[in-house]
Amino acid sequence: MYYNGTLNPIKSVAGFYPLMVEGMPKDKIAAIVNMLQTPDFWTAVPVPTVAVSTPGFSTDLDRGPMWEQQNVYIINGLRMYGYGKLADKLKTISLKVVRDYYEKWGVVFEFYDALNKTDPTQCLRKPSKPDIGKCMPGVMGPPGHCGAG
Repeated sequence: MYYNGTLNPIKSVAGFYPLMVEGMPKDKIAAIVNMLQTPDFWTAVPVPTVAVSTPGFSTDLDRGPMWEQQNVYIINGLRMYGYGKLADKLKTISLKVVRDYYEKWGVVFEFYDALNKTDPTQCLRKPSKPDIGKCMPGVMGPPGHCGAG
């Protein structure tokens, strides 16, 4: 992803959004699918908002958790490009974590720990510092601000 015309070094879930666009070059889609299957993104609960290797990766909003709606976009794109088995696998894992925590708490959470180590009730949800309105490329700002870049 780009920030102010320069490539942002933070690998984020936004890198999978080309899967939603019809007619992308097959080699680009293959590279995206390969990245999806790396340990940086194919976590216990794929797909985190940022790569596991990102400094500051956590359970806080856009700093690492899996958001179900992002997975829906990825699943649909995988199907559109002929990766049905991988789409099924991602769907199965995604729904299992939602179902497991629904059975425990009786609610569906907006995001889940991508490493599945922290209960959704304990995931961080608020910035630890106020948003000061500054964002630098490649640096994760306050949670809920620059996050995924």
